[in-house]
Amino acid sequence: GRWIHRQEKYDAAVEAGAVGFVFRNHIEGTLPPTGSIGDAEGPGAIPAVGVSKELGTRLVRHCEGEVAAKLAVEARTEPTTSQNVTGVTGPETGEQILVTAHHDAHDIAEGANDNGAGSALVAEVGRLLSQVELGTTVRCVTFGAEEVGLFGSEEMAATADCDRIRAVVNLDGIGESRNLRVATHGFDALGEAFETLDPALTAGVTVDDGLVPHSDHWPFVERGVPGAMVSSDSGADRGWGHTHADTLDKLDRRDFREIAVVVAAAVARLAEPDRTTEHASPETIAERAADREDIEIDVGADE
Repeated sequence: GRWIHRQEKYDAAVEAGAVGFVFRNHIEGTLPPTGSIGDAEGPGAIPAVGVSKELGTRLVRHCEGEVAAKLAVEARTEPTTSQNVTGVTGPETGEQILVTAHHDAHDIAEGANDNGAGSALVAEVGRLLSQVELGTTVRCVTFGAEEVGLFGSEEMAATADCDRIRAVVNLDGIGESRNLRVATHGFDALGEAFETLDPALTAGVTVDDGLVPHSDHWPFVERGVPGAMVSSDSGADRGWGHTHADTLDKLDRRDFREIAVVVAAAVARLAEPDRTTEHASPETIAERAADREDIEIDVGADE
């Protein structure tokens, strides 16, 4: 079955009448996970905590009989300011391609893989592309406030002329392995840009049309902009992400070099002057997501 995001599990717990939510990690190592719960309207309806796999296993044993439990959470929310960072390479054209990542991370660790790696790779892909002749403007963007609700990318998508965005290539959770997954959300032209590269570059690249609504490409995709999420395919789901263990020592700069070359080559192909990508209507995106309970698309929200 598909991987289920914590928000979907949380929402199911709320709907079932739970008064608290305990999110158990699946990775060994006494690593309690973190992650945002709630939406743009504010925190979720019930308190939530993350616990390690080991503590979660103990709690399950205690729940085998009748049990009374108390869950207390101390936290605060307050106004703050974030920002997006952008740089441009290539000619000035009517269309543009976005190469994106988020530069924020949860504060319990360095956020090396999620998503320092993505931010570093956006900069490196931009550097590589600045050395070749492009047919279309390429805008490299790192977004703020992704981890708490895709706020940076939502702001850009809501204020940009999305008809002039040829494609979005979003890098998230991408430093863990040079084997890459490219999720195209049904935009075949994006997968083709990767699949038709030199086979020496694409040996570790897997393309599928899956929907991934929990990263910065999504505010564009739900408006019909062709968007792909590129991430490492390590076979470990989130791996160390969102825990104390998401640290730089686990990443290999040799992987970064290979990833940057592959992504830059695919973006250069998308930037060819005669290359086209077909946009979709928000209604079409909603149809593609019809069987996903974790995806809600407000058709016509920007009108």
